[in-house]
Amino acid sequence: MSKSDGKITGELIVKFRSDLEFNQHYRTVQNAVTKIALDDVALNRKVITETDHSFSHLLDDWPVTNQKSTGRCWMFAGLNLFRPRVMKTMELKDFEFSQNYLLFWDKIERSNYFLQAVIETADRDVDDRTVAYLLDRPIVDGGQWTMFVNLVKKYGLVPKVFMPESESSSNTRRMNFILISKLREAAKTIRDMRAEGKPMPAVLEYKNEMGVNFSGWVNNSL
Repeated sequence: MSKSDGKITGELIVKFRSDLEFNQHYRTVQNAVTKIALDDVALNRKVITETDHSFSHLLDDWPVTNQKSTGRCWMFAGLNLFRPRVMKTMELKDFEFSQNYLLFWDKIERSNYFLQAVIETADRDVDDRTVAYLLDRPIVDGGQWTMFVNLVKKYGLVPKVFMPESESSSNTRRMNFILISKLREAAKTIRDMRAEGKPMPAVLEYKNEMGVNFSGWVNNSL
């Protein structure tokens, strides 16, 4: 077997182009996907029409919750576990816990975790893998079960009517972008303070001041 086996050669590219140009099926698909979403083009109509949506048992009839344009699936899933018991106990037709409430405290906890990690790694080079990882994604939406449990244990829950969804909680991209920028600014200040030999109490005081600022920014957004 020669060393060139498996490579994309000029001849192979010519064959790819030829197969595309002379295969009417490929051309039809190409024309379709340039104008219509790929998921819609790939939809198998036969499967749609033959799927039976009649059910003998209906588990529930209350509205579903909607995380919208956010990465809060873990938070919604956790809160949805509590809904049936609360609705049954309180004899309610529909009920939701505030996802926005937990989102607020999640952002505060993540910001504090990030700033504390920056303090603990301030003596490392900025190219250190841990430091680079921290600065790359200071704050995100995604989470897991243990994080949900810890948030609930520490901050409890409130009904959605007391802290309903907002534009930022339903579409977190812009808010996260601003928070990431502010967290990186704070990280630079902390690293500069440590490099200048500022005492740890002063650094921690700055971190706490930033914590107040972050809680205000997040609260105004949510």
